[in-house]
Amino acid sequence: MLVRLGHGISGWCKHSAGNVSPYLDGVLDSVCCDLDATIEDSYGGSGQTWANLIASPADGADQTDYDFYLGDDGGATADPTFTGSAGDAAAYFALNGSQYFSSKDFSAMPTLYNMHKSGASGSQWWIAMALNPNTTGVWCPWGSGEEGADVGAYGYMDVNGNRALYTCKGGSFGYAGETAAANDSARTQDILLIVSVDLTATTNNVRFWTVSATSQLVSFDFGTLTAEASNSIFAIGATYDDGQWQYRLPSGAKIYSFACGNEYLTDEKAALIFTHLEARHSRDYTP
Repeated sequence: MLVRLGHGISGWCKHSAGNVSPYLDGVLDSVCCDLDATIEDSYGGSGQTWANLIASPADGADQTDYDFYLGDDGGATADPTFTGSAGDAAAYFALNGSQYFSSKDFSAMPTLYNMHKSGASGSQWWIAMALNPNTTGVWCPWGSGEEGADVGAYGYMDVNGNRALYTCKGGSFGYAGETAAANDSARTQDILLIVSVDLTATTNNVRFWTVSATSQLVSFDFGTLTAEASNSIFAIGATYDDGQWQYRLPSGAKIYSFACGNEYLTDEKAALIFTHLEARHSRDYTP
């Protein structure tokens, strides 16, 4: 699907007059955050902040509410290593097996903070993460929570390449997963992993995309969960649980970008994300 376009191409625009966004909110109205190692305004090559590019997040948060720390705080601890030149399509964050990103203020991120809630207080959301996992082991691309006793959610991939979403329900798990396509199990390649969920529904309510803009659709009844998240951090490159970053990506993994939004994606809308990020990164995520 690789389509190489320049920033500012009209196909990336919102369908309205005025200023044009060159970021993901130029193709989808539901975008809340867009963090990218290849865009200098998101990371300039140094510093402790991976900055959100979306000026007006769709869920009403402020732009900086979706900023992340490199590592676990504002100090140089467990920081992924920026590799390449600021603003270059080939730039990325390299990980060594003990590194990750941490939310600056998890409770200020409405879409991520409430992503586990279902039933009457439920939400719709999506997460898109471009990375090279460099592993055929167990890993979490993102999350807050790891035990059933937590209240939160996290993404997960097992040794067979099966993708899953777990919601931690304060005593039990909610789980939606599927058997990956054969080429998903070779997870030492560059991939764009997208998951989208409608927690207000009980059937046809979870979609996964990895190497194709056609989703694998899953039905799962998560039950009703309205409690607040019990952990204070949302992590990228791991999941966070009670002061520990769990299931971290291994040494040699690369992270290119992370984005989220507040709608349940169709294949057509997921294809817009694939096309946009393939152009931005000059990389084919649907080989």
